Formats: sequence, structure tokens, C-alpha cells
Amino acid sequence: MAPTALLIGTLVGAAGSVVQGIAAKQQGNFEADIARQNAQAATERASAQEVRLRRGQSRRIASFQARLGAQGTTFQGSPQDLLNDQILEAEEDAFLVRFGGQAVARNELLRADVAESRGAGGLIAGLTGGGQTLLTGAGLGAFGSGGGGGGSPPATTGFSVPRVPGFIR
Repeated sequence: MAPTALLIGTLVGAAGSVVQGIAAKQQGNFEADIARQNAQAATERASAQEVRLRRGQSRRIASFQARLGAQGTTFQGSPQDLLNDQILEAEEDAFLVRFGGQAVARNELLRADVAESRGAGGLIAGLTGGGQTLLTGAGLGAFGSGGGGGGSPPATTGFSVPRVPGFIR
């Protein structure tokens, strides 16, 4: 192969590896950004659901209290226990909504971290591949020195070894 073609092939190969690495990093960053946006949306959605749930439960509890008051029932014993149970259930429901949103958000943030790591790994692989291609090309003589691909002929020791028929060197 001509030294110029080897040089061009080496440089193109190295550049291609680096470009692939940069593209992998950009893709990882893009996926991480989307995952972070999804986490924010999950948090906001859970907050809105919690507010709606609390509002509805507050109305239901107030209605229950009004019915008891209209009947002349005092808030002693069983009626108070029922009211307390409803309040506890309402709080538990609100907690579960909030916790569910937080769990989704955490998962999305973990996805973001994984995507960034994968992108960084792709960049490192691209840079390493580019360096390896350059070193391989240098070993083949693409840059005018080194092995048998071109450049200067190998140095001689000043003496010659006689050829022996049938012997392979």
C-alpha cells in the first residue's frame, strides 16, 4: 500500500473513532436530559395529584362531620373513631401518591446517570480507538517511520548473511 494512502486511511479511521465517541457522548447527554425532564414531570404530576386528593378528602371529611352534626351526634366514641380513621386513610392516600411520584422521579434520575455514564464510556472508547488507530498506522509506517509501510529503509549492520538454499529467514 502506498504510504500516502496508508496515512490517509489511518487519519480517517482515527477521526471516525473520535467522531463516534463524541456522538455517543452527545446521545448520552440527550437521553440524560430527557430523563431529568421526566423526573421533574413525575414530581409535578404527583404534587398535583396529591393536592387534588387532599382537597377531595377534605370535602368528604367535612361532609361527614356536617352530617354527624346535623343528626345531633356528638364526636365522642365511635363517631370520633370513624372520623379519625377517615383522616388517617386520607393522609395515607396522599402519602402514597407523593411517594409514588418520588419513586418515578428517582428512577428517571438513575436513568439519567446511566445515560451519562454510557455516553462518557462511548467517548472514552472513541478516543481510545482513535489513538489505537494512530498507533497502528505509525507502526505500519504511515507517518514516514517505523515498520514496513514506507519511509526510510531499515538500517543495516554492515555485514551480510549468506543465503542458504532451502533456509527461510
